[in-house]
Parts: sequence; structure tokens; C-alpha cells
Amino acid sequence: MKQSSGSNGGGVVRKTDQETASDEGEAHWRTARASVPRSVLAPSAARDFVRANLCYDHASRALGTVTLAASEFATQAVLGGSGPIQISLECNQTTVTLSVRYRLSAAVSMHSRGLADELSSQIIEGISRVSGAETGSDGERRLWCTIPTGFISLATGPVRPDNPGQPGPR
Repeated sequence: MKQSSGSNGGGVVRKTDQETASDEGEAHWRTARASVPRSVLAPSAARDFVRANLCYDHASRALGTVTLAASEFATQAVLGGSGPIQISLECNQTTVTLSVRYRLSAAVSMHSRGLADELSSQIIEGISRVSGAETGSDGERRLWCTIPTGFISLATGPVRPDNPGQPGPR
């Protein structure tokens, strides 16, 4: 499913792509993506994106936690990046993976390897199961974290090759 929306009152335009796999017998998998402009409104737009796209079937208990992580990551992107900010959510029943991508500004790219400030790092580490920061050779930075949803799945399904132990799409 693809959705496009216009202004949300703050001048933020976003495009959302969504993919879902949840047929009977298949493991549930849902992905949503959006792009928001780098501005002081980006953290608010990231929170709005999470509220609009989080998988409520499995992740409703994690809404506050995922929203906080999205706000922290978008703030880091605004402070240290340039250009648009790409946000994505992946739900696989028991976890949600939040990812924020942006291009590092020239002034920041030489000095920063993790989150820009210690408090943000502590917040993300405290609320997530695992997290990371990756910088590509092209200057693109990806911040990500995986947050438990609180949903207990009794179904079994195929295993994702990139994340052993976690069910994925067939």
C-alpha cells in the first residue's frame, strides 16, 4: 500500500510506503517509510509518523517508547545532518525496528561516530533492546533501534536471515 499526504499544518510533506505480510500461515511483517524535511519541525513530524504508522495490532503498548526514539533520532538528524530525513518502521510482532537516515553535514562527519550527545545515547540504550549508528562511505548516517512490542507471539514462521531468532516474511 502506498499513501501520500500533503501538509499537516506545519508545512511538512510526507510520502509513506507501506508493505504488509500477514496471511494466515505467514509470519506478520509490516514496514512503513517516510521522508521529512530537515527543520525544527522534523522531530514533531517523526512523532506524527510513528503515531500514524505503528502496527497497532502488535505494537500499541510500545507507542510511547517508539515515539520517544523517533523524536530523539530526528533531533540528532536535524543537529548533525543536511537534506531530508528518511524514517522507517518495521514491525514483526514482538519487536519494532525504527530507522532514521540522513546525510551528515560536512562539519559533523569527521568527528561523530555515535549519537551526538550522551543523554540521547542513554535514552535510546535504556528503551531499546539493541541500537546502533552506522555511517556509510558516502556520508549517509543511519541511526536504528529495536524496541520490544510487549506482544507475545505463539505462531512460528520462517526466520529472517539478517536477524536469526526473529520471524520474517515467507
